[in-house]
Amino acid sequence: MHSMVLFLNRKCLPSMCLYNFVNDFAGLSLKSQELTAIFLAVRLYCSIVMEYDIHTILDLATLGTTLWVIFMIRFKLRASYMEDKDNFPLYYVVSQSGFDPRVVCYHLQ
Repeated sequence: MHSMVLFLNRKCLPSMCLYNFVNDFAGLSLKSQELTAIFLAVRLYCSIVMEYDIHTILDLATLGTTLWVIFMIRFKLRASYMEDKDNFPLYYVVSQSGFDPRVVCYHLQ
């Protein structure tokens, strides 16, 4: 919230905006970033195996950026991460996304 107040009260130079973004990850969910990284890794693998087009490069860039955000939240800016508010168990989503395709493919055959 402090970054937004700085942004609204001053003329925001690009370096100042980047500084405020990089130094405060309050409100970003680490678990949603991890889910995004899992999704992008699977998508990148499928893109390399099946297509290998411009989307492969875009997926690689997005995965790299997501991994950078995860690294920053976990190690560099731990103080701004609110772990008590980010309490959704990841295994609910990951296990369900592994189970559903098997059920759907079984019924489609």
